[in-house]
Amino acid sequence: MTAKILPQSIAQAIACEASQPGATPLVRAKLARILTDAGYAGYEVADLFRTSAGRVLTLLACLGLTPEGQRMLDAGTLPERLGEAVAYLSPENQGIMLARWARGEFASPDHATRYARIIQRDEQMAF
Repeated sequence: MTAKILPQSIAQAIACEASQPGATPLVRAKLARILTDAGYAGYEVADLFRTSAGRVLTLLACLGLTPEGQRMLDAGTLPERLGEAVAYLSPENQGIMLARWARGEFASPDHATRYARIIQRDEQMAF
C-alpha cells in the first residue's frame, strides 16, 4: 500500500472538481493524475470519481497526447477512447492519425481506434 500525501477530504474535493459541468476530459485527466501522484491507486481514483478504473486509465492515457490531440480532446472533436489509443503512438504517428481523423477518413471512432492500435503494434515491433 502506497502512502498517500493528500488526506481523503482533499482527494474528495479534487474529485468533486472533476465532476463539475465545465470539466473537460483533459481537466479530469489532470485531476486524476494529481491523485495518482499523491499515492491513490487507480481503483481509488475511480471510486472518488464515481467511475470505472478503466475510465480513469483512459483519462490518464490521454495525458500522453500531443498538444494538438489534447486540444481536440478538450474541444470534443476527438473521442476519449480514440484519444487513448492515439496517445500510445509516437508524436509523428499521433499527428498523422489526428489529421486523418479531422479529415473524416475513418468510418467511425471504433474504426480509427482499431487502426491506431495496429500502428501501435507496428511501432512496438520496430523497437
